[in-house]
Order: sequence, then C-alpha cells, then structure tokens
Amino acid sequence: MNGEQKGIIGEPILINGIYIGRSQSGHKWFHVKVDDLKPIYDRTFNFVDSFQSVGEAWTARVIIEREDEDKTKDWFHISLNGEPLYPERYEFVDFFYEGLARARQWNGKWLYISPDGSPAFEGVVFDAAHSFKNGKAEVLNGEKWTTISAAMKFVAAA
Repeated sequence: MNGEQKGIIGEPILINGIYIGRSQSGHKWFHVKVDDLKPIYDRTFNFVDSFQSVGEAWTARVIIEREDEDKTKDWFHISLNGEPLYPERYEFVDFFYEGLARARQWNGKWLYISPDGSPAFEGVVFDAAHSFKNGKAEVLNGEKWTTISAAMKFVAAA
C-alpha cells in the first residue's frame, strides 16, 4: 500500500459474521475486516463501493483506472475474494436491483447484466435505462421512454 491507511470509510456491513468496511491507502481502495483493519483480499482498486447481497452471493462495484493517456476508468463488480465476477469492463455499472444491474457500454448504450456479467436480455440495448424497481424499469429507445418488466416485456409507454 502507498500512503497511510485510513480507517473505515462509510458504514460497515455484517457478512458471514464479520463486519466488512471500506478503507483507503493513498489513492488505492480495498475492503477490510473492521476488527483488525486487515484487507480481505490482496488487490487494490481506484475505488470500491460497499458490498451488497445479490441472492446468496456478495458483490461490490469497483473502478480501475487504465494506464492510458486519458486515465479511462473501467467499472465492474467483484466477489468477496476481490476477484471480478465477469471479464467485461464498462463505462459505468450500477448496483444490482432485483438481480439485475444496468451497465453503460463504451458506445454509450445501456444494457442490463446478471451477476455473472451475462446480458440479461441478449442483444438488447437502450439509449438510457433506469434501475429495476418492483419488477419494472424505464428505458429510452430513440426519443420514447417505455416501461419494461424483468421478463423483457414492454409494459407501457411512459
């Protein structure tokens, strides 16, 4: 780690009987056990979010800054061991809501992904997308907002 490690940042959460929090050393972020502030995995990221429960698993959003001239930021999700849940990298990923996370691709289009990173709706992308709530989400295609269900049924025009 570079720089002095800060304490817990934000509210720690209880996972499998252990309180897990976020910490930072210099510009690197990681997850730690609250009782001893030791990292729970051997990696660091440019940013980490708190873990959230997705079914039986735990996942957190993270950012890694590329070594390119533009310092492009790659967003993805990790498991409790710090490993990526999937190989894809996105311009942005959201938390999982009702088992799906919205993700913005590098071309500006949005899709929904499952916890394993696979597209929830194969071949379907949107110009804009909101998170799912109560089984529905609003999406933009062209200039028209539409409400869809998690089963990818078009529910209503907004």
